[in-house]
Amino acid sequence: MVELKGPTDLVSKTSRQKVAKFILGAANRMPTRAADAFEGYGVMIVGITKNGVEGVPQSK
Repeated sequence: MVELKGPTDLVSKTSRQKVAKFILGAANRMPTRAADAFEGYGVMIVGITKNGVEGVPQSK
């Protein structure tokens, strides 16, 4: 399972909810389906889109 999250401000509640949703979804997958990709690991890459690397705003 690969999830690409574009530039996101991890300070905002909405962005943190999206990250948490991915983590919960990856943790609750069926093991047999999870094993088909990345040996069962879930991978989320933050700050990248299909168009390339866009980064993550620096927290203050």
